[in-house]
Amino acid sequence: MYVCAENGGGGPVSTNRSAAGPWESFRRFMSTDGRVQYLCFDGVHFLRVRTDLAQPVVDATGVAQGFTFRRLNTLASLTERARIRGSMFTARFPMSLGPRPGQPSNILAMVAMPFLPQSEQDAAFGAYLDRGYTHAVSGPIVDPGGNHGIYPPSDFTQADAFNRYLDVLERGSTRGLQWIHFVKPDNWTLDEVQRELEPLYRQPRAQELLGLVIPAGWEQGRFRRTKADGGAFFRWGRDVFPNSAIGIHMRRRRQARHQQRAGVGQRHWRPAFLARAERRIHARPVADRDTRVRQELHRSIQRAGARLSERSVRQRLRGVADVERVGTGAADQGNRGRVRGVRRFLERLAGERSAPSR
Repeated sequence: MYVCAENGGGGPVSTNRSAAGPWESFRRFMSTDGRVQYLCFDGVHFLRVRTDLAQPVVDATGVAQGFTFRRLNTLASLTERARIRGSMFTARFPMSLGPRPGQPSNILAMVAMPFLPQSEQDAAFGAYLDRGYTHAVSGPIVDPGGNHGIYPPSDFTQADAFNRYLDVLERGSTRGLQWIHFVKPDNWTLDEVQRELEPLYRQPRAQELLGLVIPAGWEQGRFRRTKADGGAFFRWGRDVFPNSAIGIHMRRRRQARHQQRAGVGQRHWRPAFLARAERRIHARPVADRDTRVRQELHRSIQRAGARLSERSVRQRLRGVADVERVGTGAADQGNRGRVRGVRRFLERLAGERSAPSR
């Protein structure tokens, strides 16, 4: 956003950007009281109000003056809302809450903002925006588990608590953040959401702040909801948030496929083995994780080789092909021989299982 003054300092403010002439461009920044100030790029002139002229002017002699603006609708265009640039738990900041409180390596979690003092919120917002992010995650407003026990339990369904929650969102919106809001708490039905949360979300202030909404909440397939359930939440969201972009949050395809296979009782060797490996090395770099995956794969197949049927061997051959496609970095170079050995071992087993008996 630019505010331009014609003919330099002391001239009247103009929004005509098409005509040629000397224009003054101003840098917008927030004052401590939450208002907006405009400082000329020359570092001298400020934009301030002249009450005798009943209009803003550019003046180097006056002090910085804050302006309070309130747009009729703070929602960005659909194009801006869809151009998501943000993170959930990858940015780092010494927040007072989280897995490593007060440490520089702690997580900058926007979902924890309502529990922080305003001074810490302002610092966290600044650190987040300095990374070039424009979107941030919020919600759900009810989370008795505190995001798997990392943060305090939350329940902002009371009127005063919900207003305080919106205060936090408004501070972020004033700084230029666009919120991606997850509505449905875990394990809630649509009836519960309609009864407990819909009156809150229909308030004009909530409508103004929430421009990108995920009605069905986190990981639609995680809680075994049907497509009909997801469609019902989507239609409800379109009705309650008519001016917002409506989205769906899904899981990574491979992870969902493995969990689905394990959940329906199929004896599938990869999900359990991958889960064990990831639990052991959750904090390690990705390249190191791939190394451990190949080692676990090799040991698992060697142990099971003697009792595998022809069909099982061929399933594992397809699995090795999948693993070979994962990662080609320097850390993978030493594992190529190991994976080739696994393939030869399986191919030999496949030949033995398919050979006609004498």
